Amino acid sequence: MSSTRAFFDWLVVSVTGVTGGGKSELCTYLYKNLPKTTRLLRQDDYFFPENSPKHIPCSDGMTHFNWDVVTALDMDKMYVDIEEIITSPPVLKEKENITYTNMTIKDQACAATSASAALKTPQVEPNSHLALRRPVLILDGFCILDDSRIRSLSEFAIFFELSREECLRRRLLRTFDPPDVAGYFDVCVWPMYELYRSRCKRQYKNQVEIMFLAGESDMDKTHNSILNQIIRAAS
Repeated sequence: MSSTRAFFDWLVVSVTGVTGGGKSELCTYLYKNLPKTTRLLRQDDYFFPENSPKHIPCSDGMTHFNWDVVTALDMDKMYVDIEEIITSPPVLKEKENITYTNMTIKDQACAATSASAALKTPQVEPNSHLALRRPVLILDGFCILDDSRIRSLSEFAIFFELSREECLRRRLLRTFDPPDVAGYFDVCVWPMYELYRSRCKRQYKNQVEIMFLAGESDMDKTHNSILNQIIRAAS
């Protein structure tokens, strides 16, 4: 998709990686602590509806769609929304309420609590007082770097990793819509993640700077480190 519209000097940061690895928590933290011109788009908001012919079935005869591939998402629509942002001047506005997709009420409460606690971290300057030269666009998505247009726009990316055991443990604590069927993790979730991680490490890292982080690490330190890196890049 091409465009003749002028691009403003937006800093585009992609946050990606394993399901349950901490992507949304980091994105929420960054969004809350960066200036009010900051924008956030979540790949989960662009899934094709369940009745879409775009979906492909899982392998092994499983009567379920594979939701863990980029073809399950309307990436053209997401890119249109991205382009609309980066071809427009930043607007100072009140932050939108953060919404959580594919989460139980318990998950939402935990994520909101984490974000609230992060806001109280003394190392972080409140966003109302933080001025940056470049506006920031944060992209949150489990396979977002599979889109070459997003790779080319991203100044850098953060990739969260987890062990298989920890990933499964965290996934079992969550409820998805549509819900996982028996065997879905083994047939789709983990194999698709491993293939995506391999593409990122072998191919995509030559096109965009990718930082690989352990999802089991100290999230407070990780959040502050990434925030400071973004502030330096946008200053």
